[in-house]
This record gives sequence, structure tokens and C-alpha cells, in this order.
Amino acid sequence: MSGVVYGGLQLESRYQVLGHNAGVVISLVTLGASVYFVVLLGVSSEFRETVNRNLPTKVSLTFRNQ
Repeated sequence: MSGVVYGGLQLESRYQVLGHNAGVVISLVTLGASVYFVVLLGVSSEFRETVNRNLPTKVSLTFRNQ
């Protein structure tokens, strides 16, 4: 997660994509939280079960090879 966020910070520093500090902070926090959520979803079956129980609709969160 830190590598992705640091890469995003370096990208912003080099190319000034957003150019505004608040926008950069919000973008990097959102990116970091998304990476954390996806990794945790992929690694932890208990986390997947908890998320699945709390979703309003029935969604399959298992990864199967077909």
C-alpha cells in the first residue's frame, strides 16, 4: 500500500497532475484505502464474510478459477 501511495506522490510531484495540496491528499488517502481494502478482501476470508454479511444485496466475493 505504501508503495502505491508513494508512487502516486512521486507522480504528482513530477507532473503536477492536480496541483492543489488538498486534492493530492484526498486522492492519496483514497488510493491507499482502496489498496488496503482490496488486499484485505483478497487475503482474509473472515473479512470477506464480514463484508458479505453487511452488504445490502447478495454478492459473491469468492475468487474461483473457471
